[in-house]
Amino acid sequence: MAPVTGQDFRPKDAWYLESRNSYAFRGTWESIIQNVSTQWVQLITWNDYSETTQVSPNSCSGTSFADIANYYIIWFKTGSPPTILRDAIYYFHRIHSSAALPNGQPQNITFVCKNPLPSDEVEMVSLTRLLTLKIVGQNSISFRSRS
Repeated sequence: MAPVTGQDFRPKDAWYLESRNSYAFRGTWESIIQNVSTQWVQLITWNDYSETTQVSPNSCSGTSFADIANYYIIWFKTGSPPTILRDAIYYFHRIHSSAALPNGQPQNITFVCKNPLPSDEVEMVSLTRLLTLKIVGQNSISFRSRS
């Protein structure tokens, strides 16, 4: 059996594992699918909000982790990536800068990252045939891709 989790944040212990947006979640699924001896997958856990390992729909990430899990579950069970029936774009980002320092209200400790360095990147995962993305902000970006 192989475990899958999207994020891991332990506020009571002041540490977290860097998920690099959805990369840890997708990367774990892809390595499980490549390992043909894996017979079972455990989503750790469906609704553990206290450690941010939730996959269930929620107010922060919406249905993104559940939808991406659905894609990989079908791939795992059938041995082939599923046909994309509808276009979907998912985005992931950190809610504050990884360099942010505690201000004492209410946080008064600095959290420790227990794996590769934290990332402030914005990530987009698309399940679509043709995509145009434009992010407007301090540094505007345009992106066009076929996926």
